[in-house]
Amino acid sequence: MTQPPEETQKKKSNLYRFKNTAASSGLGNSIFQKYADEETTKILNALKILVSNQYDKEQGSTVKKNIVKIVIKVLLLYEDKQLEAENFQEIYALFRKICALIKNTYYRELTKLTKGPLDKQSAMRISEFGEEMEGNLITLLSKFVSPKTQQRIHVIFGYLKNVDFVTQSFSDPIFSQIVIVLAYYLDKYPPTL
Repeated sequence: MTQPPEETQKKKSNLYRFKNTAASSGLGNSIFQKYADEETTKILNALKILVSNQYDKEQGSTVKKNIVKIVIKVLLLYEDKQLEAENFQEIYALFRKICALIKNTYYRELTKLTKGPLDKQSAMRISEFGEEMEGNLITLLSKFVSPKTQQRIHVIFGYLKNVDFVTQSFSDPIFSQIVIVLAYYLDKYPPTL
């Protein structure tokens, strides 16, 4: 016996609402830990420390929690076949550009004979890529996520778009862990999805 379309839609809606709620709970964090590889865990912990060093521990914890919530929501949308890998092609390309720019800039800065702050031009390019990536991600997810989640995305990318934050990050010792993981991502994952 098949169910009427509205019943099927209602069940899907209830299931998605349950999963969406779970994404913001301890269950969501457990799901994330199950799927996150060691490198992703390292980069999130390093980012938490980096934000804590420049601002405070509460902001560092909040940024990590918000990233986990957003990733879980994206995974659920992907699992429910509401999004496919092709939907992320532009975002993935921008992510790779950001990874490459940060890695190359970091290693260039390491080889300088005289150390100084990161040049503003490099920090501005990283910031511009971050702004473009944020716009693409919000556009992609806007019909699936709440304004609160969109605000979380905006806040997270706010750090990447903040030229002073990016500049100071390059001189923080924890930043080397982030660069190592970004370099790993560039080597491990192909240029296209």
